[in-house]
Amino acid sequence: MKPILIVTVLPNGGAFGALETGESVFIPSTVLGSRAFSVGDEFNAQVILNDPAKQEKAKYKCLKLMSPKQSKKLLDSLVPLLFRVANSSTTEADAETLRRFFIDRGVTDLETINLKEGNK
Repeated sequence: MKPILIVTVLPNGGAFGALETGESVFIPSTVLGSRAFSVGDEFNAQVILNDPAKQEKAKYKCLKLMSPKQSKKLLDSLVPLLFRVANSSTTEADAETLRRFFIDRGVTDLETINLKEGNK
C-alpha cells in the first residue's frame, strides 16, 4: 500500500489522487464506494499500472483504499502474528517469505523483527 492524496473529485464519484512521487492515480467510484471523501484526504492505496491508453491522464489505477486509521489497525493486528511466526516452529524460509510479503507491499511501519533468532 502506498500513501495517496486525493487531488480531484469527479462528478461520477471517482477521483484522482497523487502518490508521494507526484504521479497521478485514477480512483474508480467502485473503489471509493460509499466513503465520504474530499480533496486533501489521505489514504493508503494498492495501485497497478493503468491501461496504457489512459496513462497520459493517470499512470496508475487504484484497486483498494484504506484510511490511515484502518491501515494502522491492520498493522497492529498483524504484529502479534509476525511475532508468533518469528518465535514458532515455522521454518526460517516461511518466516522470511511472510516478512518479504509485507515489505514488497510497502509496509515499513513494522518494527524490525529478527526472524532467525526471534524477537528478544
